[in-house]
Amino acid sequence: MRILRSINSHSDDEKDFKKDKYIIKELKYQSQEATIFMHWVDAEIKKVLGENGTRLQQRIQEEPPQGIPSSCNWVSKGLPIYFYDPGWYNNCTQVQKVGLADTRNVAFLLDVSSSIKGNQDPNEMFDSQKFSKKYLYLKIQKYKLPEDMVQEVESEDSENKINSSREDID
Repeated sequence: MRILRSINSHSDDEKDFKKDKYIIKELKYQSQEATIFMHWVDAEIKKVLGENGTRLQQRIQEEPPQGIPSSCNWVSKGLPIYFYDPGWYNNCTQVQKVGLADTRNVAFLLDVSSSIKGNQDPNEMFDSQKFSKKYLYLKIQKYKLPEDMVQEVESEDSENKINSSREDID
């Protein structure tokens, strides 16, 4: 939900005066998974409003066939790490990385398209803490985290493996 609440995490659109439309542009720091998810959210909102007979008071937008980078230079902070493009994140300095991403929580399944197809994945029934523990280590490997964050994530993953290998005896 934090991704949806953060208005800066949504795609950017900029006015094209020649076409008299707003061209949807991609945020340079947003991962492909996050882009897929945000486009799905936008489409669902339009669909629901259309079904309810609600008049859409939106600007006329056009999504180009190939992504055009946005000229915006602000960055949403505190979102799950894989919201950020790994290449972009890895090019940040160690100082920039501190406080930028939430390295403890996960919001999507490994295949983001599974999250949006409407098929209920059994893992989505977990509370967010269990869900994050299950998928975080798998997602985070593409990112070059500051050393203290790497140790923290690895120690949490080791603890998860130990806990998952134990059986409860009643």
